[in-house]
Amino acid sequence: MKTLHRYLTRQVLATVVMTVTVFTFVLLLGNILKQIVELLVNQQASFWLVIQAIGLLIPYVLLFALPMGMLTATLLVFGRFSADQELTAVRASGISLVALVTPVLLLSVVFSCLCAWVNMEIAPRCRVAYTDLLYSVVKSNPAGLLRENQYQSFSDGWTIYVRKIKGNDLQGVKIYQSKDEGDSLQWVNARAGKFTFGADQIMLTLYDANRFELNDGNVLSGGFAEEWPVEIPTKSAKDNSSEPRLSDMTFSQLRAELKKVNRSFRHSPASTNSLPEDLRAELGQ
Repeated sequence: MKTLHRYLTRQVLATVVMTVTVFTFVLLLGNILKQIVELLVNQQASFWLVIQAIGLLIPYVLLFALPMGMLTATLLVFGRFSADQELTAVRASGISLVALVTPVLLLSVVFSCLCAWVNMEIAPRCRVAYTDLLYSVVKSNPAGLLRENQYQSFSDGWTIYVRKIKGNDLQGVKIYQSKDEGDSLQWVNARAGKFTFGADQIMLTLYDANRFELNDGNVLSGGFAEEWPVEIPTKSAKDNSSEPRLSDMTFSQLRAELKKVNRSFRHSPASTNSLPEDLRAELGQ
């Protein structure tokens, strides 16, 4: 029986390594094409940075690749057992299926514990590190913040669209700023412009600019300017707080956050309506 279990365990482990590798590659490919390749095209990322980003993404995709790989490996191994009549020979020897699959069940428990540990501790830290890595790349090369034929969102509700970029010269510039009060919107359409980067802001000089401010679809003010300067902040919320989002916290961090919230409730009878929406959702309110 021990020989059979060792044989079955080796077969399952070898197949798991193969299937998890394939699934990890497929899942990584989607994330790489979505973000990292874009940085390479814009010459914002080096080869070493790409390797770092891939390494930080691996624990996150393992959460999906490992269960799928284990399931696929089990189906492949036992499918081959059945096709080669090995399963029939085992049953004919008086070994039940429960006794046969015992090592596979133990492996499933081990992989489940591994996935739980990765999901609660490793993956959240890697997601935060991955976000920090991408942010540091953009911050070190702010020229990559503007891209042709793409709408780029910034803080304070600003959105910029540029039809063509040549050096610091822009053509076909559209700027939107949505404000918090009501449906207020500031809209600017300029023929051309120039840009420079300051400390956490983009300084634009727009030429032949038509500017309008709307509220609930009604034009409040507007006008034409041959030259119109505008400063758009690029400072991210990450600059203002080192705390990760709730969805990026580890299990221990979530417990600490819950204790902090419980302490605040004990010292203050404030309603949960004053809490952020994502925190109220986590508390089930």
